[in-house]
Amino acid sequence: MPKVRTLKSSASRKHTSIRHRQAVLCFISQLDVNELALFFALLIKPLNIISEETMDSFWSSGESSMDYFHNSNFLKYFTVDTISTLSRNQKSGFLHVIQHILEVFDESRVRPFLDFLMGCVVRLFGNYAPNIDEERNIDSLAANPSTSDDKENASINHDQAGTALKQFKELRSLCLKIIAHVLDKYEDCDLGSEFWDLFFSAVSPLIKSFKQEGSSSEKPSSLFSCFLSMSRSRNLFTLLSREESLVPDIFSVLTVTTASEAIKSSALKFIENLLCLENEFGEDANMISGFLDPYIDALINSLHSLFIGDIFKRKSVKYHGEREMKILKLLSKRVRDPSHAMKYLDVLLSFLDKSVKDSDIRREALLAIQDIIPFLGIESTSKIINIISPLLVDADCEVRLCICDLLESIAEKDSSLVDVAKRIRDMNAISAMEVDDLDYEKIVNAYVEINADFFNKSSEQHTKIILSQSIYNVSSESIMLRGSAQKLLSSFIDFSASILREEASSHSELGKEVKIADVSWTGDRILFILRSFILKHMGDAINRGGIIIKEWFLLIREMVTKLPDAGNLSAFRPLCSEDENVDFFKSIVHIQVHRRGRLFNC
Repeated sequence: MPKVRTLKSSASRKHTSIRHRQAVLCFISQLDVNELALFFALLIKPLNIISEETMDSFWSSGESSMDYFHNSNFLKYFTVDTISTLSRNQKSGFLHVIQHILEVFDESRVRPFLDFLMGCVVRLFGNYAPNIDEERNIDSLAANPSTSDDKENASINHDQAGTALKQFKELRSLCLKIIAHVLDKYEDCDLGSEFWDLFFSAVSPLIKSFKQEGSSSEKPSSLFSCFLSMSRSRNLFTLLSREESLVPDIFSVLTVTTASEAIKSSALKFIENLLCLENEFGEDANMISGFLDPYIDALINSLHSLFIGDIFKRKSVKYHGEREMKILKLLSKRVRDPSHAMKYLDVLLSFLDKSVKDSDIRREALLAIQDIIPFLGIESTSKIINIISPLLVDADCEVRLCICDLLESIAEKDSSLVDVAKRIRDMNAISAMEVDDLDYEKIVNAYVEINADFFNKSSEQHTKIILSQSIYNVSSESIMLRGSAQKLLSSFIDFSASILREEASSHSELGKEVKIADVSWTGDRILFILRSFILKHMGDAINRGGIIIKEWFLLIREMVTKLPDAGNLSAFRPLCSEDENVDFFKSIVHIQVHRRGRLFNC
């Protein structure tokens, strides 16, 4: 049997030794699994923690070497006392060999010995402190220098003690890397209760500082990787609750503004794993549900901080992708408390921000919002409408239908929205006869039914929903829809002009705002809608170019003649004329080329 060499201190010898070790392990990895028991028994012999008699009885046993290996329970010799006698080099060399075995051997040859290998690692991990002789050596170096060079000796002793501490941290890190590798590669492994007792006993001090140290690293630590692997294992996820603060601390990494993207991404993956387990359990979901229940509040607060915090700080939207949307969809079934529902709503609405371009993500966000409407108060209606109304300006068909569904769901709680929800549904009607085609007759009829009386009785918020839909259809390829939408916007322009006139008259006589029905309209609000909404979208549409601009120019002409105070439009008044041959706006969109060309000859 070839000897597995230990690492050398020289860099060149070190690399050569590693290559030799890997070559030997590759050779051994070709052996039959029943023949490997002898190899693993030889592996621990140089540690000198097992008596010669015990080893001799193993060699001379007439039983199957595999059976006798497991019956011998070599792990019982890895006690605190025996481990304390090992030097740092012995521990480090032994762990490196185990690490390379796990990398080189295939699964069929590792599985029978996995509990033994990991039992060795976790025992060394739990006893990574210096052995007694090394401790005494470090203490003696640091205590009461007797020479005349006290300061120099104290400095040397301090450096040596620091080096020793660094070495033992490296040993601990190596143990965690091996454990993380096994948990990642062998997802269904259990490793036994004794392993996990020793593991959590060893990592308890690390968990207490996990949030601070974990979030300050550039990449996830090996300990974090262990927890990440456990979060996706049906056999291991419940162990995460052994330390009360562990799961909330991982969630709270999302709230640390200085945490790297890699760290936050790992925290999100941890959350996704747990929620996916709940979804996969199906009828047995009570098991994972019971596990998550104590942490729902911390989870929602952390997600709220991540998504809403970025928007308030005007950062780019980094975390509004498919994975994050998947997490929120999986979480929706857990949101039942009204306080949770409001924060969850804020997060979902952030996915409807204009910076999120993916229509599929917007659609999923709208569906998720619809799911929690029963758990929201009526006060949330205004917040939702303010966000979804602008989407109607340019959303695709699927998103528009989701908005229709959402408005109808809200209307079940807020009756003031019933009429608007019905009109928007009709304005996006789908043909029952043609696949993926609109019901143009129903849409046109819906536009015809809206007049100045509708605006008189509608709130500003409800009005903007209808205007958004109309702005969308003014750019439609259908002449019927463009014409209908143009007439509706023209009707609103007439309504706005009448409000401004009546308010001017009212202020000159009584100094009061105009009140019509149950809705108060003021000139300031009318001008705000005209300037920040209608004129803005007119400009956007014209800047985009294309052949569909006639309706926009004619609407601008109406605003110039009827609403000169909106956006300083009075400056364009000279371009208008009762003579159509002279009028700029009518001539520039005229079907005859010579009429358009005449403008540039003037």
